[in-house]
Amino acid sequence: MSFYSCLVFGITSICLGALAGCLICVISAKIANKKYLRSRFAVSCVLLSVAVAMCAGGFVLISDMAAQMQFVFQNIVYFAALFALGLLCSVFWRSVLPLCVLVYILASAFTGFKLYSLYGSKADSITVTVTRNSIQLERDNCPVDDCKNKSIVVEARVLPAQFLFPLPRVWYSTIGVIDSAAQVDWGENLRFNHAFSGPQSDVIQSEGENKGFAEKVLGPRKNLLIKIPPQDAVPSIYTLSFKTRGEVLTCSLNKDL
Repeated sequence: MSFYSCLVFGITSICLGALAGCLICVISAKIANKKYLRSRFAVSCVLLSVAVAMCAGGFVLISDMAAQMQFVFQNIVYFAALFALGLLCSVFWRSVLPLCVLVYILASAFTGFKLYSLYGSKADSITVTVTRNSIQLERDNCPVDDCKNKSIVVEARVLPAQFLFPLPRVWYSTIGVIDSAAQVDWGENLRFNHAFSGPQSDVIQSEGENKGFAEKVLGPRKNLLIKIPPQDAVPSIYTLSFKTRGEVLTCSLNKDL
């Protein structure tokens, strides 16, 4: 399921839960002959409008709605929790709502900090310099015995769709180079592969400190290998460009000199 589909269903669940909370408060106040906030009716109308708009937009913009609905039923506990969260924030808005906002901000900041510690700032492009005995990725020097038949390793992680945080969905960085003929697994930590060459100490230390968070929360890494073309003459200079669209990362290597 894509992040945008999860966002649509998640916001709809929260709005419906908050709407149910408003109705519960109004009905219970009527039965007990107590006063209730007159603004709840206006808030209920707004919540209902948002829920309807999100559903309508989802049916128009989300492809393969049947498959997305199947995901919702498979993760019914998650969306039920969002519904309950909206209900609690509506009923106990003075205490629960500020607490939920604070927790959401802290969770977003913590996740962003961990991802930045692992991958740093995301560059749109980097300069790759190829010499006979080294390949330099921007400022990272990767010594090699021979510059032929090498591939640049780009490590990436995609935030789970359930993480409704205001953060980039795809995080990536170049970690080094590897022999193009080497056998690698999609989610393998290539830093420990015998055919890998790249900066080790600081990166591995950061990887170790954040390994638990990355593996348990973010899920497995994904490795992209960008083959360096055969060199007619060295040194050669390339530009490695990155482009993200939704949750898909594409890389292109173009020769400058």
